[in-house]
Amino acid sequence: MAITLDALPYELWSNILETAADINQNEGPRFSYGISQAPEPLKDVPTVQRVIRGYLPPDVTRWNSVTDIRQVNAKWHDWAVQHALKELYITRSPGNERWARSRILLRTTNSSTHDLTTAVYRDPCHSLRETLNLFSTDPALASCVRRIRFDGFHTVDAITLIFAILRRCTVLRNLTLSWTALRFGTVDDWAHIFGKGQLEGLELLAIDLKQSRVEKEAMTLDKQALTLQVLSFSKLRKLKIRGQSNYLPIVDDDLKAIARTATNLEEIQITGTCTISTGGVRALEFASQGTLEFLDFSPAGLPLSGGPPSGSYDIV
Repeated sequence: MAITLDALPYELWSNILETAADINQNEGPRFSYGISQAPEPLKDVPTVQRVIRGYLPPDVTRWNSVTDIRQVNAKWHDWAVQHALKELYITRSPGNERWARSRILLRTTNSSTHDLTTAVYRDPCHSLRETLNLFSTDPALASCVRRIRFDGFHTVDAITLIFAILRRCTVLRNLTLSWTALRFGTVDDWAHIFGKGQLEGLELLAIDLKQSRVEKEAMTLDKQALTLQVLSFSKLRKLKIRGQSNYLPIVDDDLKAIARTATNLEEIQITGTCTISTGGVRALEFASQGTLEFLDFSPAGLPLSGGPPSGSYDIV
């Protein structure tokens, strides 16, 4: 009697499907494509060439890798959705607006044509709103997310949407987001993330903002969520801080506030910043001295005086 794949134990057929999805992802398309020039009205059709626009995000290639698997049956569809959504990468739109060009024909004696250029608004938080709407409509999809990365979102509105999304990700394990989340997030926002003790990895990304953005965000008050002793980082295993900023940067006091409860860190990486000294790193190291296995402290510019030299080393 023939044995179907579905008749096997879940661990076996799940492993088979995962292997097939990995092969599809490695051998599938890795780039997004466009055309060099689109045909324009009232003009000869130009020679159109296919050009590479850029790399596809990892979550897109993972979704494409299970397209065929999702269409087999309901069981495989549910597995494929969980596999595809376990890691999400949400990036900001290129800009608040884009220039759209159109060509109009004026009905005059010579029927001349003129180019018309206009600014079309593009919502920089569009991807966040769409994700929040999707997870609000179907909470089961949000429960599939284990790792999520937000890239390029630094404003108050964006951080508010991000925390609304995170509230729906009930089994989240690893989180990457802007350093401004420490400033604009409320105590309730952060308490919800760490309240269930499931988050194991936290990565904070910092960049310099344009002066116009700094002046605009200067009117926003720092909610100082870390200063209130109600947050617990005791379940956190990995903490990464990358980059520096000219606006409300992460400093030693922030690390000392985290160190009050971050007693089980196994990995600490702090790189590319000049606003954190060995004092803040030592506070984290001392708090997790019983569990810490790896420490990487590589500040920007010259090594900071005092304490051990910067660099990465294993904790013995």
